[in-house]
Amino acid sequence: PNTESVAYDTYESMQYLNYLERTGHLSENPKPLNRLARARWLALALVGLAAGLVAISVDLGMEHLIQLREHINDSVVDVVQGLRGGVFLQYASFAGVRLAMATI
Repeated sequence: PNTESVAYDTYESMQYLNYLERTGHLSENPKPLNRLARARWLALALVGLAAGLVAISVDLGMEHLIQLREHINDSVVDVVQGLRGGVFLQYASFAGVRLAMATI
């Protein structure tokens, strides 16, 4: 008895509806955002912008490092092309460049 489940959705809750009426969110002219709320939104927007700029700079930096790596490997291939043991020198250069770039 009296154990029937009732809806606890926020839009059906009288407490939530009373809160919305008190804060003015249900009226036709809702209250504007106060200064603290605006500052929070501005801070969040600036954080998002900064994170995006960091991501773009990391991406561009990685592309430049990859181009540098390819240039170094091509230069080593050109130098050791006719040498005996050139494959081992190529591998040493290949591994060394990647190890050096991994420390960055």
